[in-house]
Amino acid sequence: AVCSPADGEFAIARVAGGFRGWLNEVRTRFSDIIDYSGMTQSAAKFLKGVLLGEDNIDPAVREIYTRAGLAHVMALSGTHVSTIALLVAILMFPLQLAGMRRTRLLLTLAALWAYALITGMSPSVVRSVFMASMIVFARLSWRKTNSINSLSAAVVVILLVSPVSLFPVIIAVAQDLVRLHRRAALI
Repeated sequence: AVCSPADGEFAIARVAGGFRGWLNEVRTRFSDIIDYSGMTQSAAKFLKGVLLGEDNIDPAVREIYTRAGLAHVMALSGTHVSTIALLVAILMFPLQLAGMRRTRLLLTLAALWAYALITGMSPSVVRSVFMASMIVFARLSWRKTNSINSLSAAVVVILLVSPVSLFPVIIAVAQDLVRLHRRAALI
């Protein structure tokens, strides 16, 4: 059961069973690991917000980031997914050295989809993980990747699964296309 506190009392908000219940348990375990890691409560709240997408970041901290123009750092996005991908790829690098390149790529891919599931499959995370998946599949087949094609395919898949997510995706796609265009202009 998932409980929510109200005025010092606990009430069952909903019963989560099956796969969704298991995901809630995994997410709670990650949250508990952060809580009991020895860092301050404020730092733990921030880390859970940035890594797990929990909406419990201190409003004063949120305001500081907003004023500094860094509010986007607190929203789960491609930056978070690429950071997770980099960390997993580094951890899996010994597999590459052992001649297990395919295994390394597939484990990295599995870790990214696990992260997407644990964070609640928000459209921005799914889009980013899907794009990373396209890159991994291209590398598995020794092909070049094209970011715009990966982004377009991600948008099509997200809209097929959830047409309601059209509007947030349009904004994210526009931002990604601007970034890609700027990056291409610098090259």
